[in-house]
Amino acid sequence: MFLKFFLKAILIFVFVSLGAFSVFSQGFPKHLPSEKGKYVKPGRVVPNEYIFKLVSGTSSERIKELAPNSIILNIETIMENTYKVTYKSDPGLDILKAASSKSGFVESVQHNLVYRAF
Repeated sequence: MFLKFFLKAILIFVFVSLGAFSVFSQGFPKHLPSEKGKYVKPGRVVPNEYIFKLVSGTSSERIKELAPNSIILNIETIMENTYKVTYKSDPGLDILKAASSKSGFVESVQHNLVYRAF
């Protein structure tokens, strides 16, 4: 009786281990998406992208005032008063937060993070 239970437990463990190994051995995709340039792991910061939440009624064009030496490639509306901004080179979160707090029209700024659906 004990031997039968023990063998079943070992078989289940082996099958679960092989299944997990096959899933994790696949790694990251070989053909990386070329739309954004680089594949980024979930939970990591997307290079050169920030999320801005502006005070209601503020034009997204005002974001350009925050870091005048940085070139903005794209400003995309995520939802009302919230924008994803892509810079040519990363101005840095500290610089953007400092400029945002002085501006009066930015409620918050943060890195754009990669999220994964479960």
